Amino acid sequence: MVTPEFFTNGRYVWTILMVFFVYSTQMGFIFLLPFAAHDLHGMNIDKASLLIIPGHICAILIGIFSGKIGGVLSSRATIYTAFALVAGALVAAALFVQLHVAVLILAIVAFASGFALMYAPLVNTALRNITATKSGIAIGFYNLTINIAIPLGIAYTAKLQDLTSYNTVLWILAAVAAIGIALYVISDLKMARSESRLTRSGEQL
Repeated sequence: MVTPEFFTNGRYVWTILMVFFVYSTQMGFIFLLPFAAHDLHGMNIDKASLLIIPGHICAILIGIFSGKIGGVLSSRATIYTAFALVAGALVAAALFVQLHVAVLILAIVAFASGFALMYAPLVNTALRNITATKSGIAIGFYNLTINIAIPLGIAYTAKLQDLTSYNTVLWILAAVAAIGIALYVISDLKMARSESRLTRSGEQL
């Protein structure tokens, strides 16, 4: 059972908020991609849907080598790199989606790779101050947030596609991701400074 105690844990709360924003763009972009390839580059929808495959392959490879990546990069560096890939992919697509279909392929590769890269270190960071007996519940609520954000992202992306251009939809997706990323980064740096001060105080005692 999710108790109010979970929401007094700063790292967990800010991670959940970030997940809600950023993961809503995940399936939103994947949903939009084949339609953009069809409408802007003349591809059939069935063939356009295959453009997603390179992104999934890269995501699988990152999952396979995640242990080695973790040995080179800290959790914070890994998460920030993932954020850069996700946001960069959306911004690049918003700027150059009409240029060539290759832009969409490169964007989905970076985008999917970013999500694959961020999952494990984000979960570890979110659960840092949660006891082992309650970690299962915390992970369950974390995944529930993802499962709510994903269909919500599809819904608002589909609605936006009916109302405006692909460039504008992609800028909106980039803005949504940027809000979530900014919330996380600001809170992460603030809490890191507080934790550092507490550590120094403890050492002095």
